[in-house]
Amino acid sequence: MRRDFLQTLRVFGDELRSGYSADNAVIRSLPELSELLGESSEILGEWQRMGRQLQNGRTVEDVFLELGRKTDIEEIRSFSELLSIVTRSGGALHIIVDTAYHRMSAMESVRSEVLTKLSAKVLEQRIMDFTPLAILLYVRFFSPSLVAPLYQGLRGRMIMSIALLLYFFAFLWSEYILKVRETEV
Repeated sequence: MRRDFLQTLRVFGDELRSGYSADNAVIRSLPELSELLGESSEILGEWQRMGRQLQNGRTVEDVFLELGRKTDIEEIRSFSELLSIVTRSGGALHIIVDTAYHRMSAMESVRSEVLTKLSAKVLEQRIMDFTPLAILLYVRFFSPSLVAPLYQGLRGRMIMSIALLLYFFAFLWSEYILKVRETEV
């Protein structure tokens, strides 16, 4: 939804730069957004609802603040509050929209880069999780005499049990670290 909102913001800014008021810019941007995002886009549905409310006499500030509350995305909520302040004070709305678009675009590219690196780390972790097991199975299958002492006697069984516990703990720890990182992004 963030990316769709970015596109919406760009189109909205274009309409504002063309000289339309904020209410008319919302309404006039609908056909282009429909082509750009597709009819199934969640933000397009919200934008259409906003257009109807503006035609029924609601203020731009109110519909944008409602959008910010509904989406529960920090960037959209902040933009809505900023737009409300700027329209009340009579500021240059198109400059604010352009600035917000460029900042959100930069944040989105950073988020995308972080997700790409995180997915690479997830793959790396999966390989690291199963490599020791694969090596052990390989050695056990092709050279069983090499690992036989590890499974015979009390000392061998204790060492392998401890190694299995450490392996399991490392697996759980790596899963926890990746889940924490995924939720931060």
